[in-house]
Amino acid sequence: MNRLALLLFLAVRTFCEQVDVPHTAGYGYEVIRYPFSWSEEFYIHDSDIGRRVDISPDGIVRIIEDISHLKGESFKVIIRKSLNGRNWFKELHITVKDARYMLVFPQTVYAGHIYENEPRNSLVANLENVCASYRNQNDGIKYELLKKDSHSFFLHRENGCVSIKTTKSLDREQKKLYNFQIFAYLDEEGLEASSDIIVAVDDVEDNEPVFEKSDYYRTIPKNLPIKSEIITVRAKDADDVKIYYSLRPQHSLFEIDSYTGTVRLAQKGLTKNEEYLLSVHASTDTGRSSSTSYIHLKVANEKRDRSRSKRGTRERKTKVISETHVGEVIDLRPTNAELEQYQFVEPIPKEFSIDPMTGKISVEIDKRTKKSYLDYETKKAINFTVKISQRGVPSSK
Repeated sequence: MNRLALLLFLAVRTFCEQVDVPHTAGYGYEVIRYPFSWSEEFYIHDSDIGRRVDISPDGIVRIIEDISHLKGESFKVIIRKSLNGRNWFKELHITVKDARYMLVFPQTVYAGHIYENEPRNSLVANLENVCASYRNQNDGIKYELLKKDSHSFFLHRENGCVSIKTTKSLDREQKKLYNFQIFAYLDEEGLEASSDIIVAVDDVEDNEPVFEKSDYYRTIPKNLPIKSEIITVRAKDADDVKIYYSLRPQHSLFEIDSYTGTVRLAQKGLTKNEEYLLSVHASTDTGRSSSTSYIHLKVANEKRDRSRSKRGTRERKTKVISETHVGEVIDLRPTNAELEQYQFVEPIPKEFSIDPMTGKISVEIDKRTKKSYLDYETKKAINFTVKISQRGVPSSK
């Protein structure tokens, strides 16, 4: 692209901005910050100020060399923004002015922090004694906070400077970071200046872990091998801290992984048709505990039918509670699984599928809605029959 074409291109797609910079601005001084999204990148396309300014990929223009000897001069910088292979250009005009005749903040960005739940009127750390100056004086300067996020803060003036305090108690789970501006102006001289304010809300653990469900239901076989996984329970904490699980009271037949919430069989001793109720608790490092969640376990009758027909078939009726999740399975686990094959007896339940070789029953999903067919409001229990046949022996139809 020749220079004329480039100029025409820039005339259509360039936006101009004017910024005054004090001659005392040192390395890292923030000149301007462009709005940024994660899919964008910024570059210096052209500059007649040389390498005295640079821009980070996230759109922050900074001074990177001494400019004190350039007092009174103006420069032009062409900023290129790239997004998905397309380019936009911004024209930035920088004027270096004598700091003695400017109203300036010593910093272009102030960062502070405060713990959540602090009472209103609390001082934000690192935002004490913020001052703008004119001719090395701060008398007569007025200040305001601008932008929506500033509504949670107010200015406390003292000795010509201001400190930033809260108008209310802040909750980190609602908002972690506040961005706004402090604006200074001097009416007599018609001068103004601004600086960005960033306030981070530090976390204090003030939430209890909550289980995804209050009750879990599973049917397990009597001959379940020791250390077999039965179910995994999960709790969440709004403070995003580590959660530990425990059975209260402990049970001689079952154990829970304190880190993952997975419940396993600890030792043999299951009784057919017996029902077990386990109470699960979740807690955090600081001792905050959840309400109790319950696991309802029922042991299926695994006794083999001795009155098997000559064709070698038998049937088992199974009751499935509708709380079963997609992907979780019911395992029939016969004593000689390697000799048997499995199939549903009509009517075949659309809610489940069965592996003919292993007998594992899985929850099906609706391909259209991407959800399971299980709906507690319309069907609280599902009954179906599984035919178990010896392999190699024809089954009855």
